[in-house]
Amino acid sequence: MLNTKPDENKFFIVTHDEITVQYQIPQAMHAALDFAAKNRDEFLTWQKGSNNIVVLCCKTMKDLSKLSSSLQNEGYIVSEFYEPDIGMELTAIAISPCDSIRKKLSNLPLAGKPKKLQKDLQIQSL
Repeated sequence: MLNTKPDENKFFIVTHDEITVQYQIPQAMHAALDFAAKNRDEFLTWQKGSNNIVVLCCKTMKDLSKLSSSLQNEGYIVSEFYEPDIGMELTAIAISPCDSIRKKLSNLPLAGKPKKLQKDLQIQSL
C-alpha cells in the first residue's frame, strides 16, 4: 500500500486474547522483528518517520487469522508469527505502516488493557 505520510504512520502489531498478556508481549515482538527482517525498506522508512508502535488485540486466533488474510488480500504487507512452543499457532501479525491501515483496525482494542478500562476509555472518547 502507498505510504504517503511516513511521519504520521503507526506500526500496528495485532495479537489475540486466547493467550495471556505475558505471552502476547513476546509474540508481538516476534512479529515486529520478523517484519523488520523481511521488509527492511518499509521498516526503516517508518523508523525514520513516526517511529510509533501500537499493539492491538483480536478476541481469538481465528479472528487474527481472518484479519491477516483479509489485509493481505487487500494488498497490505503482513508478517505473521507462528509460535513453535504452542503447536505453530498464529500468535501475532505486524502490518506495514501506511495511511489507510488505521481505519481498518479501529475496531480492535489495545492489547493488555483490562476489559473494563477499555470500555471506560471508549465511553470517554464519545
